[in-house]
Order: sequence, then C-alpha cells, then structure tokens
Amino acid sequence: MTSLLELIDQSAASTCSVVFDDSTPERVSAAELMRRSASKRNWFATRFEPGETVGMLLTASPACIESLLGAWHAGLRVASLPIPARGASLAAYATQLGRLLETTTAREMFAEGSYCELLTIIGVDATPFESLHDSRARSNRDGAALLQFTSGTTGHPKAVCLGLDAVASNIEALLERIDPGPGDVSASWLPLSHDMGLVGMALSSWVAAAKVGKGELFLMKPEQFVADPGSWMRLCSSARATITAAPDFAMRLASRFARRERPGTLASLRCVITGAEPVRASTLHEFQEAFGQFGLRSSALCPAYGMAEVALGATLSHLDRPPRELSLHDAADELQMLGIDPALGGERFLVSCGPALSNTRVTITPEGSIAIDSPSLLDGYITEKGFETASNPFVSRDLGFLRDDELYVLGRHDDLLIVAGRKLFARDLEDAVEAIDGVRGGGCIAVGTASGSIAVVIESAVGADEVNRLQRTVRSLIVERFAVSPSEIRIIGPDELPKTPSGKKQRHLAWALIERV
Repeated sequence: MTSLLELIDQSAASTCSVVFDDSTPERVSAAELMRRSASKRNWFATRFEPGETVGMLLTASPACIESLLGAWHAGLRVASLPIPARGASLAAYATQLGRLLETTTAREMFAEGSYCELLTIIGVDATPFESLHDSRARSNRDGAALLQFTSGTTGHPKAVCLGLDAVASNIEALLERIDPGPGDVSASWLPLSHDMGLVGMALSSWVAAAKVGKGELFLMKPEQFVADPGSWMRLCSSARATITAAPDFAMRLASRFARRERPGTLASLRCVITGAEPVRASTLHEFQEAFGQFGLRSSALCPAYGMAEVALGATLSHLDRPPRELSLHDAADELQMLGIDPALGGERFLVSCGPALSNTRVTITPEGSIAIDSPSLLDGYITEKGFETASNPFVSRDLGFLRDDELYVLGRHDDLLIVAGRKLFARDLEDAVEAIDGVRGGGCIAVGTASGSIAVVIESAVGADEVNRLQRTVRSLIVERFAVSPSEIRIIGPDELPKTPSGKKQRHLAWALIERV
C-alpha cells in the first residue's frame, strides 16, 4: 500500500490547488504548499528526534497545512489540538490545552500567529507556524503519526494514536466508494482538529486530486460557519463544489438559513456526506426540501458512520441513490432486543449509513454495540495514565443493527436515559424540546439523574420576562410526551450551552450548568 505521505507527495506533480476562503481568499497550488512544507520539515528535523510529539492547533491556513506536512515528513507525531469551543471560558480553554499537552507529552505547541496572541493572553506558550523555516535539508519519516482527540461529547477527551498507514488505508477505502474524478471540487468549513475535517475533507480531497492529477479544495474556517450558517452552502455554490460534508446539526442550521437567503445553484453537488453523530431522517428531508429548489439532488445525500478510532469512516452510503430509511415499526424486533421503546422515539424513521467500506468489517455484539475490524484501526489511546491498547475488533459505545448488510445507528450507550423504566435516547427528548417556540435550535441538553429522573439545560430565545412560561411549557411537554417530570430545567443564555468546536453537544459538561447557582 502507498503511504499517506507518498500519496500527498504526488500532488506536487498535479494541477490541484487549495483555496483558503477567508476575508481575503488565497489560492495556493499543491506544488507550492509542498515546496514550502520542505522548509518547515527541515526546521522540525533539526530540532526534534523522530517519534517525538508536537502539538498543533490545526486551522485552515497555508502555514498550518505546510507545518503539519513538514512535521510528518520529519517523522514526528502530531497531536491535533482543538480551537476554543463555543461558550468555553478562556481559563477553561487554557486548562484544557495544558491537560492535553501533558497527556501527549508534547514538547512544544504550534499555532497560527493570530492564535498565538490569544494563547499568550491565557498563559500558553506557542510558536507561530509562519516562523518555521530552515534551509538545511533533513528528512526522516519514521515515527510519523496522528494523535486526534475524541470529541469529548460524553466524557473527557483522550488521544487516538493512528499510524499514517492506517490513515492512508481509510482514505483509499473512502475514495473507492466516492470515485473522484478530475472535475471534482471539495468545500469544507469543518475544523481540522476533527477527524471529518482533517481526514475526511482536507487529506482525502488532497489525495483524490493528486491521484487524478487535477482538483480544487476550498477550506473555510469553522468560525465563519458558526457566525453565519448560510456561508457553507454559499461557498459550495460559488466554488461549484461537487463534494462536501457536515454533521447532522450543521445540516439543520443550514436548512433554516436557506429560508432567508438564496445560496445560488447547488446542481454540481454529487456527494454531501453526513456523519459524526446520529443521522436523522427529518434532517435529510429538511435539507433536501430547503436546497432541492437550488438544484441539490436527493441522491447526493450520503449518510456515513465512523469515528476517530478508525481514522474516520467505517461505512458510507452509495452515491447512486437517495438514502435508505426504515420505519420504527419495521425495526421493532431490533429495538425490542435492546429494550428500547419505539413509542418514545422522536424520529419515526431510521437512516441507513450504508454498507462497510471495502477493507472494513462491521458486526454487532450481543449487547447491540457496533464493532469494527479494519486496517485503519488505532494503535491505542494516550491518556493521562499512559498508553492503553485498544481491542481488535474495536467495540464502540454506539448501538445499532445491520439490515441487508447496511448499518443503522441508534445512538450511544452513554446517551440512553432510563425514563419511567423505559430506555430513551437523550437526543429524542432534546429534539422534542427544541421544537418548542422560544428554545434555540440545537439548544437543549438532557441528562439522567441518580433518582431515575432527568435534568434539562436549555438555551432561551425569549426575554427574561418569558423564562418562567418557557419552563412551564417545557415541563408540560416532557410530562405529556415522555411520562416523567424533570427534576431540573435550567434556562441559560445564547451560546452558553457547552459544545465542541464542531458544534456537537457536550453532555458531560451540562452538569456544571445544572448545578450552577
């Protein structure tokens, strides 16, 4: 198998380019990025030994991409560090970075110059990517690896250690399913600190363009999407993108903004991958309804399933048909085996995430957990307690079942709530609450309590004089729909709900808000 760095090196002989879509967009050819990365490779190779770890705040900038490739060509392990999460205080972010750097034993941290200024304010030392230059030619690829942290949606993050051969194997399997051509253009706003952003969009698109000798990759900073969710589809339209990706929550946000503005034609999109969290049938319907009028085809929607532990993807839908759906009634036997009451579900249909990739085997354990066997599996975890080996096959914390060799994902073990003796996924209750007028979209987190009840945190979209009414409305809906009275309903302000940089809810941090006086 061709190594990841060899695949990327092929881009130097291609006509592919990367467009960094910022306030002043910059187009850089792959050949130029490779040339610049050599200087950064020399810088790393003269200061670090192969196999050592460096931390990087991966962002959509030329200097960052060049530094990442330079560090890998110097044989270093790169720990991908997150940008500040929405709603997190700078003090909390400083603590998080310190813990992550200590966990990975990273000798030094690197970031864009603009982020270095922020890091200095919070007492974190970082070297700017832009300053890494050395003319002394040195190179050693032995020991290169990617450390990507789990998203931290249900617990404290830990570093997934992936050899670059594992990453390359996953990319090649993904591209086999996507079948890229010379006319493909990729567009992404996803954080490069996230597996879908780095492996799924940036590296996969780059390798695809190198293989066919031509292509474009448009990278937008995630802060732009968070501030303006309509910017994603506008970028896809203006770039005439054929491939893009996003989690479920982002598709819902983009759909709402489609009602306020016209993004332009989307007829060129042939592959819109959605994953990283359970894929909702209602989201796919809403997205297609919102953007079908601009030329988006339903066959372009491609639900997927994967995780950082397998580099990125384990399954992916075929591109030649609309996503397959299965009613809860038709899935009653599988749900009953897991003790899940389909009457409590917020969704009436389950979405297929497609069959396993060509080099991957997906099975279901007797408890309903999704298990994966693949050459893309992690070497193990790096935690505060040291290195931990991972099982092979890898058994995830996700529940699901197979039907006609396609995977249907139900949700995470950690997100199951016991409601009046019945099992309910937290997202189903959250979806119901978020449909209430006065609750911000994506602005509800539900957690179970030791007493067998639930507690709810809600971002309000109403004035202070309407908070009590909103609490009563939320309580009435939960009692009527789910037959349980919440022990606590905490109303908070906009952008205070704890989320990851890519916008996923962090339920384990919700307790701090619930207990806040």
